[in-house]
Order: sequence, then C-alpha cells, then structure tokens
Amino acid sequence: MNVLLIGGTGVLSSNVMQLSLEKGHCVFILNRGNNIKSIPDDVTLFKADIKDKNEVDSALKDSSFDVVVDFTSYTVDDLRNSLSIFQNRCKQFIFISSACVYRRAKEDGIITEDNNLDNLEWDYSINKVACEKYLISKCGETGLKYSIVRPYITYGDTRIPYGIMPPYGWHWTFIARLLNNKPILLWDKGEAICTLTHTSDFAKGVIGLFGNPKAYNEAFHIVSDERLTWKELGLLIGKLVNRQTSYVEIPSKYIAEKIPLLKGMLLGDRSLDAVFNNSKIKNVVPEFTVTTPLEKGLLQTIEYYKKNNYINGIDYKWDAQIDKLIYDYLRETSPDRLKGLNLKFVYYIKESYKDKFNYYEYRYLPNIFIRIIEFINKIIQRLYIIIYNDRYHK
Repeated sequence: MNVLLIGGTGVLSSNVMQLSLEKGHCVFILNRGNNIKSIPDDVTLFKADIKDKNEVDSALKDSSFDVVVDFTSYTVDDLRNSLSIFQNRCKQFIFISSACVYRRAKEDGIITEDNNLDNLEWDYSINKVACEKYLISKCGETGLKYSIVRPYITYGDTRIPYGIMPPYGWHWTFIARLLNNKPILLWDKGEAICTLTHTSDFAKGVIGLFGNPKAYNEAFHIVSDERLTWKELGLLIGKLVNRQTSYVEIPSKYIAEKIPLLKGMLLGDRSLDAVFNNSKIKNVVPEFTVTTPLEKGLLQTIEYYKKNNYINGIDYKWDAQIDKLIYDYLRETSPDRLKGLNLKFVYYIKESYKDKFNYYEYRYLPNIFIRIIEFINKIIQRLYIIIYNDRYHK
C-alpha cells in the first residue's frame, strides 16, 4: 500500500515509518524537511509545511495514497486544513488522537473506547475531542473512511515516560538527578496507575489498521497491558541506574499553582488512574502483541542516550524549576526535611557558564524577571538575524 505519514520523524511516527517499510508498504512522508538524516533512502519525502495548503498542493501534485496518517493535528483548524488537502487524495485517513480524551472519574473504571469523552481539565484533551467530532462529521459528509487512534503515554529512544519531564531529547536531566542523589518530584504520593507502551509496540497496532475494513470509522486506544503506579515507575528507573530513588511528595494542586503550565496535564491526566481494556484493538489487529516489557524498553532508552551523547544534554531550566518547587514546598510544610537535601546546581555532564546562568535564573529569579529576560533575548536574536541577513545580501 501507498502510505503517507504527516510528520514521520517524531517519537511515534518514526517507529510507524520503520515498521511500515518492514511490512513492505511504500512509504511517503510530508514534513518541512528539518530532520532529513533520520529518513531512510527508500522513503519519499514531500518537503512542505502542512499548515501551508498551497505549498503542500504544489509538493504533492497529483499524488494519491491508500492511507494517510496524521500525527500533527492538535486543533480543529489543524485537522480542517489536513482534510482539505487529503480528503480526495486517500482512501483511509487515520487521525492520531489521545487516550487523554477520556473523563477517567473513579466511577468510569477500566476504560473502553465507549467511555465518556469529557476530560475538561486539559486544553490538549478538549482540542483532541473536538478534532474527533469534526473528523466524524466531515467524513460523514464526504464518505472518506477514517480511523481514530488514541495512544496513551508512549516511550522510545528519546522519551523516558516519567510523568513530569523536560521536553523530549532532554530526558537525561531526570537520570542525572538520580545519579547525583537529587530528590525526584512525586505528585499525590504517586498512587495513580499509569499504562506505558513502547513506540515499537504501538506501531504494530497502527499498521494493523491500514486498509483494514474492521478499522473503518472506528476508534481504538492502542496501549500495553503493563500497568504500575508513578511511584513504582520512579523506583524502577532508579534501580536501572543503580540508585535509590529519593522522593519528595507534593500535592498536584500545589504544583499546578506554582507551575501553571503543568496544571492541565497534572489535574487532567497524571493525577488520574489510566487503566485500559485493549481488547478492541486485539480483536481487529490479532498481530498486535506487546513484545517490549517496560524494564527492557527503559534500558534501551537509557543506553540510547548514553550512545548518542545524551542527545540534547541537560535542561537546566527544568532542573532549577524542580529544585525551586521542592524547596518552596518543604520550606512551607516540613523545613526540617531540607537539611542534607541536595537542591543545588550540579554540572551533570560538562561545565558551562551558560548552563549555570540558566539554572540560577530559573532557580532564584521571580517569574516576571525570567519572562523579561527571555523577551529581551528574543529581541536580540531577532536583531542579529536581521543585521546578519542585511550584511549577507549586501
């Protein structure tokens, strides 16, 4: 089959791309071409920005596909644009939604695809639900066959799946804290149950939906059977790097107040149980089996970081925010626990004055000053680009 992946080089889509090739599909990728090195020679790249319809139309010309998989739509506007491009260019449109769309109240129990889609605590979830509704309505008008895929928390080469982490590629920051005996943040005593799926296993489920009549106009969550609490996960990661995980337990509402960017994710997801019945995907895709147990998958991720120069390195801004959060909470609630606790700047990999500045900036400056400094830096960078371009063209 001719399969087009919108994105194609992300954490999820990379494994889908690779397994699609192994299954003998003819694979195409549509993205801006910023990560060409990771694209195999036998994959055809359409270099264009999906948000620019004219640019995409020019790149695709008369191309058509059996399956299009959309990894990049997060809002209805995103999806409306994608469908306007592909509704007449494909036979099946697969939208990657999220299992965070489910309400997950205590009375909801184990989640099936028919559970209430009413997670109102997180804009991300609200937008994904709106996308699903738009997709169903639009495909009902046009007759395009669709499939909705709802992954939960996945992990792979660049992603360690602990609940509160810096951006992908910077996850060695978490490991570095463990290796240097720094405390790990734990919300609500770490009692919520999480379900974690390796990206290679997730890919099997997605590819099994390609051209599958049983998948048409249906929704599936594609998750592992392996479940544990967040506290158990942190202890396991510590064990894998030969360190005793030291926790500081903080209520999620306190964290959300101190770091508002985490509010939706914490209150709408990480503080809630996530236990799924995945019998639907197993019935439709019998070859979907989980072959990467959590401990094996985490070891692979840790080794990948080591072999690839820790990828992006250390996110000292995130590291400082965690230290500040822990310090402020314990100072208010249990000041005696601060004695002997390592909440200081540490050179984790190599010495860098820039890293030290970033840490102290986010550790000790009030948020308003941080925002001002970031704004000034953006202006300086923009002026540099303008001046450089002006001199270059002269």
